[in-house]
Amino acid sequence: MYKSKQEISAMPTILDVLENIATPDNSEEIDYCQSFFGPTMRDDNFLVTEDHSNHKISLIPCSQSGPFMLFRGQNEYHPICKPSLFRGLPDEDRIVIDRIKQIEFSDIISTHPIIQELTNQHFNIDYNAISQHYGFLTNMLDITSNKWTAAFFATTRFRNGKYEPVKENFKDGYGVIYKLKSGLDLSDYLDRIHPVGFQFLKCPSRQHAWGCILQENENFNDLPYFERVEFRHNLQASQWIYEMSYRQRRYFPQDYIAQLADNLRSTETISRKALEECHSFWFFSKCGATYTSVV
Repeated sequence: MYKSKQEISAMPTILDVLENIATPDNSEEIDYCQSFFGPTMRDDNFLVTEDHSNHKISLIPCSQSGPFMLFRGQNEYHPICKPSLFRGLPDEDRIVIDRIKQIEFSDIISTHPIIQELTNQHFNIDYNAISQHYGFLTNMLDITSNKWTAAFFATTRFRNGKYEPVKENFKDGYGVIYKLKSGLDLSDYLDRIHPVGFQFLKCPSRQHAWGCILQENENFNDLPYFERVEFRHNLQASQWIYEMSYRQRRYFPQDYIAQLADNLRSTETISRKALEECHSFWFFSKCGATYTSVV
């Protein structure tokens, strides 16, 4: 959305925006979560909750900015903001093949000893949310409970295989931070918002990752739960946040799971087991997807 130089110069910087986001009252966050998720304990980095209905345990990333504060950061404003599954005009074959590879990805990580132990201990593993975080096409948008994570993505761009801080003249000259509105009842949006959680996976844990589910005809900008704060890009502020992230290493540590996901997405081979599972769960028979080989 175009804005004049005068409008942009009147905007706060990203550091001003972050300064205005409150510090949490931890006890309030625990009380808030217990009313919806069941018995809750807090560590420094996550809440341990037990679901009333199935007694599954979840590790929910703590908000650093108030009870259940959630954010999304973008280095520019997109009038139509949709999950990867609905961006552009992805053909049905491409969607089905990506679904098959998601199944393969989930099947592989489910065999990891730590995941198996967590499953045996009744921990909830959300494979769809994990797949979203590792770049597969899903109906989820990335959000976070950490304002600094949102600020990182709002003040950097991905180029030549790495992130770098953006300058004042990047795109339209301003970025956006989405912030969950205060005073909402968690039950109003609980069916849309899912914690990726603190599992054994490094990237989602470091990024305090959550996901927001959208339907094909929905626009994130139209959701009544989030408010949008615009800020002007400033190289000094972008550089400072970039350095605070240890030049992206805080949010992107060495993670062999990320490499596994990249390899699966790039290969032209799919497993027969994943193909059969996709047929069962995503009605593969309705599509005419093609692929190089099945093993």
